[in-house]
Amino acid sequence: MDASLIPEMKDLAEQNWRLKKIYAEISLRNDLLKEALAPSQDWDLPDAFATLQRRLEAWQGKAGKREYAQVLRLLERFEQNVLHNAVRDALQMRAISFDAARHQVLCRMAQRASRLDLDRYPFLPRTNITTTSATTYMSLLTRDAP
Repeated sequence: MDASLIPEMKDLAEQNWRLKKIYAEISLRNDLLKEALAPSQDWDLPDAFATLQRRLEAWQGKAGKREYAQVLRLLERFEQNVLHNAVRDALQMRAISFDAARHQVLCRMAQRASRLDLDRYPFLPRTNITTTSATTYMSLLTRDAP
């Protein structure tokens, strides 16, 4: 083996080690995220959590899954009924985010009124879901086909 190749081989070995470390960290994060998003069977979460999860994932995709995992992590610090009420309130305000749920929880814990004014927080996503009526569907059927 040529002596001039030894430093290059050391560099390649060091780079290989760094890449393996990065891969291990990413794999661990992925496993933790999967574990957080697939609660164990003994979790009996209210419907508001499923609604929040659906809306976050529809709005943000993978980032929505991470944000929902953050909401679930609030269960480590707060009781389920407090978090459930906070999530329900955030959904009623049409604010779907971890920040909105956390704000509602903290207001409940401090026993103060929520001052979540969505006009002052434009980065919080809002939902606008209307009730569909049968006449709306019928108007789609009666339109002339192009």
